[in-house]
Amino acid sequence: MSNFITIINQSVKQIYPQVVQWRRHLHQYPELSGQEFKTANFIYQILTELNCFELQRPTETSVIAILKSHRPGKTIALRADIDALPVKEESDSQFKSQHPGIMHACAHDGHTAALLGIACILAQYQHLITGTIKLIFQHEEEIGTGALELIEHGILEGLDYLFGAHIWSPLELGKIGICYGPMMAAGDFFTITITGKSGHAAIPQEAIDPVIIGAELVLALQTIISRKINPIRTGLISVTRFLSDSAYNVIPEKVTLGGTLRSLDMETMNQIYDEIEKLSIQIAHMHSATATVCFEQRHNSAPLYNNPEATKLVEEALTEGMGAKHCQYTDPTLAGEDFSQYTKQGIPACFLFIGTRSPGADYPHHHAKFNINEESMQYSMKAFLNIIRKIMIEEK
Repeated sequence: MSNFITIINQSVKQIYPQVVQWRRHLHQYPELSGQEFKTANFIYQILTELNCFELQRPTETSVIAILKSHRPGKTIALRADIDALPVKEESDSQFKSQHPGIMHACAHDGHTAALLGIACILAQYQHLITGTIKLIFQHEEEIGTGALELIEHGILEGLDYLFGAHIWSPLELGKIGICYGPMMAAGDFFTITITGKSGHAAIPQEAIDPVIIGAELVLALQTIISRKINPIRTGLISVTRFLSDSAYNVIPEKVTLGGTLRSLDMETMNQIYDEIEKLSIQIAHMHSATATVCFEQRHNSAPLYNNPEATKLVEEALTEGMGAKHCQYTDPTLAGEDFSQYTKQGIPACFLFIGTRSPGADYPHHHAKFNINEESMQYSMKAFLNIIRKIMIEEK
């Protein structure tokens, strides 16, 4: 075992109790996307006290920490997301959310705390590092706008590699999930408004009932996946909302459908976009109604793509530093991550899943009882630090 692998293992063990404290503080005081002011200030204060990072605030709710070596080398970045979700926590823990209706239900508290732990270890061993390391504490991941905003501020300029990870409840604690190529889906949300003609519920022949049209459309949309998309490819449409404002005895003028579409490649994704719009308009027209279709991020949607070179480098680093037993190939998922906006730019990047599934940490992401096994933060720190060892540490 190399000297720096020993340093990693010892340093992670030493900083872990502090990382747990930071994670629990962040869990108690979650902030929604676009409102991460106190979270960003908390991160900034800890990094300031380390007194070795060049700190930047590209937005009021994000923090970038840059560690520059005096020796030439690669420039890499590690990214953690910091925002929470509008979920009411159902927990009896001593560190449950103190903000009603807001919760860290997607492990971003763990991501942030682990990256702060890495910052402390890098500060201690900066004399061994070559090149430059950026630590990105990113806002607004949950609404898909944070990465785009940071890209506009130029955080990818000069990067050789970019790495990220997600503490992942489907994966067993102690496993690091690796996937070559497409790993997470391009995703978007749609809203379909069907406009008919209002009328008395007892005299339906004088109305154009958008509820009936909407019900037909909900079923018809699934034929896009089953009959329009190449079955070798992957696509998904889920209708999750069906709304109208009306009394029990009134046929409403309008109904609104909402949901999500997903795919692992943009050719299929664009086909799904087009088919949703075409089918909605056609079915509405068939019933003498109209339909309008709106997508939230059609021009920005992209799958998260793991660069093969960067992923091979990561696999080698983890196998050397943590052992092959901790590495597990994982299938792509149709869940989404705005880390995809970084990989869309062509930066050699790799995203990992950090296993956390264990008794007491087996609820799915975004569930009101979601929790992580805090030991997963140790595996996250070790994974990132071994990547740094592989690329940026000159061992004698």
